[in-house]
Amino acid sequence: MSNVTLSAGDLVEFFDKKGLTLALLLEVKKGRARALTREGREVSVAPGRVAHASAAPFFGPDAARADLMAQIANAGRVREGLAERVSAEELWELLKDEEEGFSPDYLADLVFSGDVGPHNGAAVVRALISDRFHFKYRAGLFYSLRPEQVDSLREQAQREKEREEALARACKWLKHAQDAKVGPEDYPEFVEMLKEYCVLGPEYEGRLFVEEALRAAGLPLDPFPVLVGVGVFGEDENLWLRKMGVAE
Repeated sequence: MSNVTLSAGDLVEFFDKKGLTLALLLEVKKGRARALTREGREVSVAPGRVAHASAAPFFGPDAARADLMAQIANAGRVREGLAERVSAEELWELLKDEEEGFSPDYLADLVFSGDVGPHNGAAVVRALISDRFHFKYRAGLFYSLRPEQVDSLREQAQREKEREEALARACKWLKHAQDAKVGPEDYPEFVEMLKEYCVLGPEYEGRLFVEEALRAAGLPLDPFPVLVGVGVFGEDENLWLRKMGVAE
């Protein structure tokens, strides 16, 4: 839960399915807020989803909706520019030995020189949330992760990146295989995975990757026709013999 107090006229950064979204609160009532996004959508925002809130000077009961949307969009551009100046790693190096949590505004004072306003604090929130490696957000405060946690998150991200790259390559190979534009020699590692999947089925440890690649390529979860098409298997291939180790 966030400790942020909300009022109508606040410009908020809140968590939704896609990450952080910027919106202007039009009304706050009974623990819920009605907000306007820069795209003109009205959304319901729970206080616990708000990571940063500050009064918007352009809000007023007589303000035109189009003007409000333009001002929200402008605030978003300002915050995006400020967020680019925030180095999560440099902040973490400075605070990694501290156990207490730090507010976005306190961190903004460390990052920015001169006058620090609401946009600066919001920019820190954006930068640290998108970074994912160095800080944990909880109840409106940021806590430094331990060095071993940072290393683990980086390693995990690298594994995910490599998997996504391999998946994209596998999907491309499958699509091109339908048009005879590629052969087994163009991605032998993946061809071996497809063979193992055909032979072992649910028992194959790489099953999830193969199935995800087939889905991404718009193909049925049966790579046998693909392997026949590229000349790896014959149409009458005996997979049982292969499973028994009789056929190579």
